Amino acid sequence: MKQITFIFLFFTSVFGFSQSHYSTVSNRVLISGIVNGDTVIIENIKNKVTLNGQLGILEVHYSNLDARVLGKFKDDLSPERAEIPIDFTGEYSWLDAKLKTTEIETHFTDDINVILNNEDQLIPVDVLITRVRGAHGFMVFLQMKGKFSPKALKEDFPNLKFTDDLLFSITLNIQVTN
Repeated sequence: MKQITFIFLFFTSVFGFSQSHYSTVSNRVLISGIVNGDTVIIENIKNKVTLNGQLGILEVHYSNLDARVLGKFKDDLSPERAEIPIDFTGEYSWLDAKLKTTEIETHFTDDINVILNNEDQLIPVDVLITRVRGAHGFMVFLQMKGKFSPKALKEDFPNLKFTDDLLFSITLNIQVTN
């Protein structure tokens, strides 16, 4: 019985110490596109982020309620953008390993699910992961860039005329500790 307890405690401690902990220090989502003839850039730095490297889950919940428009435009877009939530979600088997990488920079492509007005779009994204040393563990900058279709907005916001797809950039500053 003592051997079984010892083996259980040994594997529990090894497994517990081998897992890394992730905390998002800062986040930023930029969305840009041509709306009503103007180039519109919207920034939100108060997104809700769910990150679990061991389960490979990454979710960024963007809401225009906390966003700000960068620049001045012909039309006031404030009323239209107040009620537009966008969810960026993905399950990535590479997430834990890539966040703990010893490489200074890693660049690759993958897909992300964009949920806009209850309409799902699976789109390709460029992923850039940069590792920076820190005092406790290290920091990782994760950036995902892509573009998605705004067609789910046309019914609710007929006054908005989109010339093309909307570009987005998600940037997460992640503290990694063991």
